[in-house]
Amino acid sequence: MVLYIIFFILVILLALLLILANDFALNRLYNGGSTKVGNPQRVKGQYARTYKIFYNNEYTRETYQYLINKLNSLGWKEITHKTNYVDFAFSLLNNNRNIEADLKYSINGFKQLVEKDLLIKNMKNLKYMPHKEDIKDYKYIDGKIIIIKEALVDKQNGIHIIVDKNEFIKLKNKFISENIRAICSTYINNPLLFRGKKFHLRILIGIFLQKNGHSKITYIKKYIPIATAKLPFVIKSKEDYLDKDMNISCGAITNEIAIWPESFQKYENTSDLFIKKCNTSIHDAIHSISLKNLSLYDEQNAGLFMYGADLILDNTGHAWILELNERPGFFNAAIKNLPKNEKNKCISDFYSELFK
Repeated sequence: MVLYIIFFILVILLALLLILANDFALNRLYNGGSTKVGNPQRVKGQYARTYKIFYNNEYTRETYQYLINKLNSLGWKEITHKTNYVDFAFSLLNNNRNIEADLKYSINGFKQLVEKDLLIKNMKNLKYMPHKEDIKDYKYIDGKIIIIKEALVDKQNGIHIIVDKNEFIKLKNKFISENIRAICSTYINNPLLFRGKKFHLRILIGIFLQKNGHSKITYIKKYIPIATAKLPFVIKSKEDYLDKDMNISCGAITNEIAIWPESFQKYENTSDLFIKKCNTSIHDAIHSISLKNLSLYDEQNAGLFMYGADLILDNTGHAWILELNERPGFFNAAIKNLPKNEKNKCISDFYSELFK
């Protein structure tokens, strides 16, 4: 009988030890200092959380300085060597998908918003997107101006302006025969102009997900670059729509960076009331994006992703989402011709605002 009691007590003690060991392991994992990253350092009685940032020539360490300083001030430890796990993995180039992290810059299904034919299906309200339809299903009306966009291309490639039914049929047959995904989009024929040119805004959108189901979409409201077309928008005949230098924005990069709304108000003498209307529409357009098809990877407690959203405004102040980009690097290109000191200040200001 005594032996049974001793055995029972030993089993209970062993169970308690296993619970404590498991709790200790979880603490190491989620308070940083996983066994996968070597010997953790203690900060204020806890293990330091660890982070890894990926740098390269396009996004140097200076780009992330605000984020680095903030993490360091909170006692986080930067891991620079090769590892399978950190608490937080981040890269503006999104090349950290294979690193396990409690918080990671990458979310499952992020392509749902990047691929143009899928974005349509991930909108809560199509009021803020020009009518789009798969090219296989689109019925073209002769003489109508439309834009055909290939679904899997970026940087203004794969864009075709159509003004003629025969051209539409030829392109449609080519895409179907070559199994190229593409959408047909209504042309916004009353664009708001900046210095006489068509333009779009490149807005950085941040999406944040947590395991408890909480999700949030937000966007950077300062330092929004204005991307203009190369040539002034002057339409005298139907054929003028075929001139991409006039009709496709993002073609002009100059020594002067234009920022919304400051630069626009400076040159266009626009009322504060109209700018407010534009900004309200921009806000509503961004929040019309659905997050229902985005989720976390198994190893994540939380995840985030940033998209470069291209929005166009019409002359009534209504915002239209054109597309979301996986690599939101337009700001770097927009300022590349600036003097070095001015360029460095722009980068510092822009990315500090972003990481806030």
